[in-house]
This record gives sequence, structure tokens and C-alpha cells, in this order.
Amino acid sequence: MGRQKKDRDLVSALLELCEQHEPTDAEVDEELRAEGIDVPAFLARVDARVKEVQEDDRLALLRSAKEKAKARQAPPRSRLYDRMDHGALVAEYSKRQAANPQAATFHRNFDEMTDDDLRTLLEDQDELRED
Repeated sequence: MGRQKKDRDLVSALLELCEQHEPTDAEVDEELRAEGIDVPAFLARVDARVKEVQEDDRLALLRSAKEKAKARQAPPRSRLYDRMDHGALVAEYSKRQAANPQAATFHRNFDEMTDDDLRTLLEDQDELRED
């Protein structure tokens, strides 16, 4: 008999022996209990930890969604220009234009712009200066 055949027969015999002596689930549970391992308690701890991590993830996702929603909200509108009439709004813009000629706009005829549009223009400039 060749060496390879002997090796194959030996491996086959070992595998057969392992299959014959493979412990059942009950035997494994009994061995673990004998070693002081409480499988149901361990599984309960694992389950509790999984639920805890899932809750942490859910709360983190909720916080992130709230932050994103808050970032998407328009900033509160300034009330600084609410009491100004059309002439005062145009004068404020003209004063700014004279101080900084590079801050030009596409509107040249301010008489055609509404007061709300002028207020928005000034508020936008204020916001750009803050950034």
C-alpha cells in the first residue's frame, strides 16, 4: 500500500471517528454548565446590549436629522429695516454702494423695487458681511 493511500485512510478514519463522537446540543449545554457558563444569561446580556446599541443608533440618527432640519431652516429675518420707508431704504443702499462700489447689484432702478425687495437686499448684504 502506498503512502498516499495510507494517509487518506488515516484521515478518513479520523473524520469518521469525529462524526461518531460529535456531541449533541444537550451534551454541549451540559459541558458549558459544568464549566460555569450560563448560556441563557449570556444570550440575554447580548440581546440587551444589541437593543442598547440600536437605541443609541436611533437617537444619533434622530439628532442628526434634527440638526440637518435646523440647518435648512431660513435664519430669522432681521427687523432692522421694517420701519424704514422706501426713501430710507434706497438711501441706506446708496450709502453702502458709495462705501463699497464692488458690492453691485443688478437693480439699477430702485423706484421699481418693492420695499420688501430692498429690505431683503440689505439683509442679504448684512448676512454676507457676517460670513
